[in-house]
Amino acid sequence: MTGTGLTLVLLAPWLSVQGVERSAHRSEYTSTRPGDCRPPSEKVAASFAARGLTGQECPGVNSWRLFVVSSESNAWIELRRGAASWSSEEAVVYESPIGQFPAAGGAGRVEWRLTEGGTAVALIFRVTARMDDDPQRSRSRLFVVHLEPSRACLLGRAVTNQQARALADAPATCESPR
Repeated sequence: MTGTGLTLVLLAPWLSVQGVERSAHRSEYTSTRPGDCRPPSEKVAASFAARGLTGQECPGVNSWRLFVVSSESNAWIELRRGAASWSSEEAVVYESPIGQFPAAGGAGRVEWRLTEGGTAVALIFRVTARMDDDPQRSRSRLFVVHLEPSRACLLGRAVTNQQARALADAPATCESPR
């Protein structure tokens, strides 16, 4: 065995322990830019309008439909698949908001985490808001949503992409519809 081959064999267990081994998930990105999204169907648009909201349908994956929904001062993500529907409104706007006027989807794209077989298991999206103590500054957080065939649920928030992916890739279930 050559020196390089022997070094790799000896390092392999260490690399695995250090978390360097390859994840079983991969990322796919879809756009939330206005030019890449379209008005939702009349039925969906009417449901938004009845609540005083507007929305755009953006590209999704695995038959998950992705909507960027807006009120006068806030924006959040909603997901639909068949009869399943999930909204990040509560988490983004009301439950521990990260600042004033939170806006989801403003980063221009979302990240879907997929298994090697191509099944979407999580969605990661960025929310940006103005800081309460200085409206000239903003902060952002990544929200991580777990996806099951017939429902979705918020797993949590993260500061970095690596933290968000680790949360998205960890084993999880939605204990009850949210």
